[in-house]
Amino acid sequence: MHLKYSGAVMLVIPANELNVSVKLIEQASQTEGQIVMQGDFHITLMSVAAMKPYRAGLCWKGKTIMLENPPPSFPINFTDSLNYVEEVDGKSSTFVLCDAETQQKLHEYVKELMFYFGVNENEAEREGCYHVSLSSKTGKTSDAFGPIWTL
Repeated sequence: MHLKYSGAVMLVIPANELNVSVKLIEQASQTEGQIVMQGDFHITLMSVAAMKPYRAGLCWKGKTIMLENPPPSFPINFTDSLNYVEEVDGKSSTFVLCDAETQQKLHEYVKELMFYFGVNENEAEREGCYHVSLSSKTGKTSDAFGPIWTL
């Protein structure tokens, strides 16, 4: 696992390290109109909106930056159920939520990242649930649904 910044701060999880059952990935591939993501998966930790005021300090000019911050030292665990969501603009994806313990640990980890980047916690506190999209209409992560707001 590693962190990267590409407008948003993401925790990149290589496919071979993703702690999701094969059964759930098979279900995602069988969901009508969905293509399983190829390559690495990710969890968005800090959104584009939260990071926009701070991107100049990261010397970002539309490029992906691998961040030197250490990834979480705890395991990233997920629930055992596949979820599906479709937005008004037609984007859709299947996803799995991080389990309750991982949600709490990621919340604390993100607070540490916000402090590191100088992000005001009151402005950028994340209200969504941490998740990994497994599939989208195109198989591209950019076409997956964004924040998931309820557990």
